[in-house]
Amino acid sequence: MGRIGPALFFLFILSFQLVSAQSFTPWDAYLTNINTEIKNGQDARVELTILNNKETSDTFRLFIDTLSFSVSSETPSDYLSGMTIPQRDAKSAILSFRPFGKLEPGFYQIPITVNSVKEGNSRTVFTYVRIKSDSPEIRDYFAAVDRFLKIPAQADPRQPIPIEINLKNLNPKNITRLEIHLKSKLINKYIETTLKPLESKVLTTEVVLDPLTPPQNDSLQLLLVINNQSLYPVIKEPYSVLAYSEVIVAPADRSSGFLTKGSEQRVTNKGNIKRAYTLEQKTSIIDSIFTRAKPSSYTINKDDATYLAWDLSLVPNESITIYSTTSYVPLFVILLIIIFGVMAYFIFRSPIVISKEASVLATKEGGISKMKVLIHLKNRTGKSFDKVVIVDKIPNIVEIDKDDEVGTIKPTRVFSNPKEGTSVKWEIGGLEKFEERLITYKIKSKLTILGGINLPQAMVHYTTKGGKELIVKSNRLDVSL
Repeated sequence: MGRIGPALFFLFILSFQLVSAQSFTPWDAYLTNINTEIKNGQDARVELTILNNKETSDTFRLFIDTLSFSVSSETPSDYLSGMTIPQRDAKSAILSFRPFGKLEPGFYQIPITVNSVKEGNSRTVFTYVRIKSDSPEIRDYFAAVDRFLKIPAQADPRQPIPIEINLKNLNPKNITRLEIHLKSKLINKYIETTLKPLESKVLTTEVVLDPLTPPQNDSLQLLLVINNQSLYPVIKEPYSVLAYSEVIVAPADRSSGFLTKGSEQRVTNKGNIKRAYTLEQKTSIIDSIFTRAKPSSYTINKDDATYLAWDLSLVPNESITIYSTTSYVPLFVILLIIIFGVMAYFIFRSPIVISKEASVLATKEGGISKMKVLIHLKNRTGKSFDKVVIVDKIPNIVEIDKDDEVGTIKPTRVFSNPKEGTSVKWEIGGLEKFEERLITYKIKSKLTILGGINLPQAMVHYTTKGGKELIVKSNRLDVSL
């Protein structure tokens, strides 16, 4: 009779949980311990109940992660192929756990994961198997401390990481000093506490990681020590360090000078992973032509605007400073050179311009026999000049045609030189401001000119008001058919 009351109470609690689960979850799983305190060579047994609260049937598969026990089920298919449960029904499976070899006395945590085929999700429940010593030992007695470890699955290194340890003293023994060791690749923490007989206690603590800790997988181990005796097994809880990256772009520091403006902007990767980032600065097409940047930039167009862009690769906590300078000084220098060049041209150019033209008047036997030469003289300034003399030379192969008029202005003198040819000289006196003179004459060939003839430059000699004598030459002529 002493066992009926607790059994009825358990059924009531289980019924209440079933109703609650049906109200709030599509399915749920619960464990009932049948025999979890065994010796090596014996089987521990638990009852796994799965509730299907859906309106359709579903298959639930079991995954049990343990290296210390062999697992079997009373109905082999329950563990090997899964449990098919009709709609709004429940089914139980009896699971057995037998130690591999000889395990050390103590408590062993076994996770049982139930996966819903239709829902595609899973839940994990835990059972704890106590391996008893073959003979009563004080060590076995002290080892009866149930423990459970919780840590976030993803730990953000920028924030303190909370850790929760659930302890339960399963023996009527007062534990005055319980050493708790939390260890992993990244965590090493020591805590001391006490446990009264059969007391349950929840301890919370925090660990702080370097914010630049790279993303990685880790496993936090919980080891309890009583009177220099370690309690096994060591509880392990996997977790991972979160990967994050936040690029901070500081406001640009701007400066200006004569026809120059500069910008300095700092970009920082506040993260624990490498980050690629494109920085953009709005500009104009004109400014981009006269802008130089370090590191080098390129130009992009978007949203009807022009931007300077930098493709940056930032390792964790790296900062890069972008320098850009827009200078119109080169353009200003070029404009000054053009202005001074134009001024120098008008200041130092020849005030009198002389040009020479020729045309073929007659041919003979397929060659040139007669030509007309035109000399154009122009004063392109507002000043007058004195003693203006024009001298033109004729090659020995041709001579002035004396049968026709010599030209608009008769030459002052015509003289021949066997080596240099014939020279024709016109002394026209003064040349008024902006005055133009046109001189023409005809020449004929002594022999038929085949191919072409080169006529030398004509020259004008003149004297400035200051008495300086200057000479200006015309162009050369290549005359051909």
